[in-house]
Amino acid sequence: MRDDLHLSSFWKKVQRKVTGRSFMDILRELVVVGYCTSEAGATQGLAFDFIPGSYTGCIPLRPGQKSWATK
Repeated sequence: MRDDLHLSSFWKKVQRKVTGRSFMDILRELVVVGYCTSEAGATQGLAFDFIPGSYTGCIPLRPGQKSWATK
């Protein structure tokens, strides 16, 4: 079972290299990048600090606070 998963992902990578990315994948990426780098996206949609003071690696988020990256 585990070998089938690796083989399947390998063939998907090979197919993507040969055929390229789909139009919808490229469009989706460009729309997200455009939104995140726009003024409205950076100030209203994402947590944006206009003048950062110093780097703080780990800080707690407030309940409901938006973050730059979520996974």
